[in-house]
Amino acid sequence: MEYLIVLVLFFLATLLIKWRFKIKVYNSFKEGFIITILFLIIGVAADSFAVWRGYWAFYEPYILGIYIGFLPLEEYILFLVAPFFGITTYKLFQKVWK
Repeated sequence: MEYLIVLVLFFLATLLIKWRFKIKVYNSFKEGFIITILFLIIGVAADSFAVWRGYWAFYEPYILGIYIGFLPLEEYILFLVAPFFGITTYKLFQKVWK
C-alpha cells in the first residue's frame, strides 16, 4: 500500500508542477501515448525478467497483492508515472534555466 501512496504523491506533484509552470510535456497526444507505451513495454519486460530470474521480488506488506504476470499492479503504475515525472522535471529545468 505504501508503494501506491508514493506513486500517487509523485503523480500529483508532477501534475501540480505541470500546471503551475504551464509545461507542455508532449507535442501531441499520439507522441505521449507512444512514449508511455514504450516505457511500459520495456519496463515490464525488464522487471518481469528480473523477477523471473530471482534478481528481486516484491513483498506483500508494501503492495496491494494484485499481480499481473510476475509484477504487482503498482509496478505497472510506476512505468506510467516515472516517465511522466522525469520528462516533466526535464522540461521544467529547460524552462527555468533559459
